[in-house]
Parts: sequence; C-alpha cells; structure tokens
Amino acid sequence: MHTSESQWNPDEIIDTQKLQVFALKEFMLQLGYEIMKSSVNGNWHFHSNQYSNRGRSKISVGHAISLYNGNSVRCVFGRPPHKLSIFSFDDYSIAKAKAARILKSIKLQYCRQTKQILCQDHRVQFIVESYSRLFLHNKYL
Repeated sequence: MHTSESQWNPDEIIDTQKLQVFALKEFMLQLGYEIMKSSVNGNWHFHSNQYSNRGRSKISVGHAISLYNGNSVRCVFGRPPHKLSIFSFDDYSIAKAKAARILKSIKLQYCRQTKQILCQDHRVQFIVESYSRLFLHNKYL
C-alpha cells in the first residue's frame, strides 16, 4: 500500500491490472451486469438482462470504470439522455456493489482500437488494509 512517505522502487511494483479488472467485474456483477464482447464490432461492454436495468442494459467499459470510481457519467441509452451515477440504481444494488469494492479506485481505460483494457497505474489502495494480504500475497508487508 502506498503512503505519502513511501518511495516506489520500480523493481518492486507488481502488475495489478488483473486485480483491477477483477474488482471492476465484481462491482458490476453486483449491479446486475456481466462483461460481454459485441458480435458486431468486437468491443467489450457490460450487459444486463435484469428488468430493473432495462433503460441501461448496455454500459461501456469506460462508463463502468467511472461508476466504480464514483463519478457520474452521461448515459445515452435512455430517452432523453440522463446522468448515470451509482445512485441511479436501487438501494439494495448500491449496498451490494459498495460492499463488493476491493480497491478505493481503479486506474483503467478501454482502448477501442486494440479492444483491450489497459492499466494506467499499477499502484492501488485497498478499501480494507487487510485485503492487501489476500490479493498481493504479502508483497508489500
């Protein structure tokens, strides 16, 4: 875990992309979404068949990252376009999604050209400090 006093040694930094993607998938799963690949263009997105998500059955990976980080995003799936935030969901889904969060924020982005999720920063902060032992295998302890 990174603190303001600590210094990062490039040899000790581990790849946390899989951990960040896992955290995003678990968060979206609690909101009722699964990651899918489009058969038309091959882009990845989150899709839901739940009745409660009928106005927003398809959410891009970029919007999902913004939802995880607590940012409101512009939703183009409804009529008329409206703001989509974590509070656009029912209270139970919000509670489940917040409880499923492993990291305070994720630093990912989706590249449409390569159709891959890229990691911008491998430094992560956990919601609960003891999670670092579970997910990083005592690397920084």
